[in-house]
Amino acid sequence: MFLLLALLAWLFLVPTSTSRTLSLQPVPHRTLTQADSGRTVPMSRSGDVTLRLSHRWRWTEPRLRGSSIQLQRVDYIRDPGFDEWRIEPVRNGTTTITARGVPGKRFRLTVRVG
Repeated sequence: MFLLLALLAWLFLVPTSTSRTLSLQPVPHRTLTQADSGRTVPMSRSGDVTLRLSHRWRWTEPRLRGSSIQLQRVDYIRDPGFDEWRIEPVRNGTTTITARGVPGKRFRLTVRVG
């Protein structure tokens, strides 16, 4: 009986290599908006970034100049009051996102992946 208790204690109290790999820090999520227009934003290859453009303006579909990222539209069942895209890093480099909002709003953001 003592041997069984000792074995169970050892299994639960002795760290294993698996427990060390599970302690990785999660990548923080970042949300960019039209307030970030004009900026250059760094992003890692494992970055978790979204772009939100407010419905205060009627926006054109964002255009990309460069190939370091892709945009994936996020669709909602209920209107949250903004359009949203996930920014997915593809390769190291720089890409500029542009969009036009009516009336009279321009959006331009440069994303540097690396």
